[in-house]
Amino acid sequence: PDRSHHCSDCNRCVLKMDHHCPWINNCVGFNNQKYFLLFLMYIPLCGAWIAGTGVYYTVYYTSFNKLSMCYINFLASILVAGTFGGSLLFFWGFHMRLVCDN
Repeated sequence: PDRSHHCSDCNRCVLKMDHHCPWINNCVGFNNQKYFLLFLMYIPLCGAWIAGTGVYYTVYYTSFNKLSMCYINFLASILVAGTFGGSLLFFWGFHMRLVCDN
């Protein structure tokens, strides 16, 4: 059909194919673009929630020793969740711009 492309990874034709995503192991196209955008929106929200609760517990529960393993794990989870969520937030914004242009 018109506006379909063949994916060499899936070995099938996809209508309005955007790309083959290794995270979901599927092609992003007309039938599943909504779910892919929701996936990209929920990951930064979860990252913000993890980072926010980590900051809350680190600040308000000061019974941690500053060099304890629990304190270091909280800081590492804040860093990883914030970085991962923030980078995917820009990726979600880019895909929303592509959807609005098309």
